Amino acid sequence: MLIKKFNQATVVLADSNEEFKSYLGECLSKDFDVKSFGNGSEALECIKEKYPDLVICDLMLHGMYGYELSSRLKTSGETSVIPIILTVHV
Repeated sequence: MLIKKFNQATVVLADSNEEFKSYLGECLSKDFDVKSFGNGSEALECIKEKYPDLVICDLMLHGMYGYELSSRLKTSGETSVIPIILTVHV
């Protein structure tokens, strides 16, 4: 059982590729509180509830493409400061 460290940074990971999402989530969970989603709409809901320290999202998400998720976050005054890393699977 993992115990969340006090003031541990939160990363939202949104990726429709389950294998990649699982791998990256496992790597990051050692140092971060990771919230994983396979759907862009669900990720956006979570982000608006509790602003994460970083968003990592795939360009080809289900429910909402990564570009749209990124655009919505960057055009909102409240979430525009959240760093975003967009990923592409080849």
